[in-house]
Amino acid sequence: MKSKSTVQDYLSYLDSIEGKAEFFDGEIFDMAGGSRNHSDLAINMGALLKNALRGRGCRVHGGDLKIRISTLNTFVYPDISVGCTENEEYDKATQSIAKPTLVVEILSPSTAAFDRGGKFGRYMHLTSLQEYVLVEQDTMQVDVYRRMADGAWSRRGYDEPDGLVRFESIAVEVRLRDIYEDISFDA
Repeated sequence: MKSKSTVQDYLSYLDSIEGKAEFFDGEIFDMAGGSRNHSDLAINMGALLKNALRGRGCRVHGGDLKIRISTLNTFVYPDISVGCTENEEYDKATQSIAKPTLVVEILSPSTAAFDRGGKFGRYMHLTSLQEYVLVEQDTMQVDVYRRMADGAWSRRGYDEPDGLVRFESIAVEVRLRDIYEDISFDA
């Protein structure tokens, strides 16, 4: 039987590799690189959110900052995260935050099922998380999951190019077409 890794084992492993890896309760999973659409969508989302939130006390983070889900002994790398609390709790030792308000995942064919299921289930343990956003990279589709007052999650899908995608947790609207600027679906 293989023994579980500790958080320290995981952090040491990250220091020894050039890529990224996620940590799920004692298991380390290496992460593959993304496609051009994946990269461009992450840049577009990050730029749109950063510009919309300028001067409002929220921070937009890219895919190199981990989120720690302490209750599950888990570290994940979202594509984009937004923290809007003064006590966002950046932990220098683990180079992670623990209280994001919004998380964005760009869906890849190899990770879409996990991002929609197991990873979302883990994110639900973050009491600070108000919205979980899934962005398709092979079609113009964005799904926004919102935590309701009773703790349940609702889903709103957006697929109209000129429609506005609403992120209620941060009071931001962006045009779907702008999220997909310069994206080629036939590449």
